[in-house]
Amino acid sequence: MEFKPLFTGRLVSLAAPQPEDNQYFAKWSENYEYLQIMDNDPVRPTTPETWAEFQSSLPTPPNGFHFHLRTFDESP
Repeated sequence: MEFKPLFTGRLVSLAAPQPEDNQYFAKWSENYEYLQIMDNDPVRPTTPETWAEFQSSLPTPPNGFHFHLRTFDESP
């Protein structure tokens, strides 16, 4: 039996969070439609630093892991 790659798909992969990811999460806080779907709290833009603080506050169980999705560049 051949096992398929666990963390890699055809279009995306799972990867460890990186500090530069926070700028992308902060950008989502500027997208009103996204925020309406995700939460019913008042809309507040955030900064990359705020996202970094939030991510570091997430509880991690002893055997737990946090992943971020990475898309593959579709150009040859």
